[in-house]
Amino acid sequence: MPEISAFLLVTFFPCLPAICYLSFFQEHAYPFDAIAGIIMLLLLAVEFVIGSMAWNKLIVRQTAQFYRLCQEEG
Repeated sequence: MPEISAFLLVTFFPCLPAICYLSFFQEHAYPFDAIAGIIMLLLLAVEFVIGSMAWNKLIVRQTAQFYRLCQEEG
């Protein structure tokens, strides 16, 4: 659980501002920088969506395992 949470945080916070700055806001940029930046942003969005789905699935599995453990004890 903590590993995938850290993955999503690292995916979103340092990568997103860095990609946006290097693609669109730096002073001297080549046309390729904007194209590559858009591609990287799209891939980052896909990565975030797939990571969120895996995170939700893992939460459901861990919750079910916890409930099962509570029922066995009671």
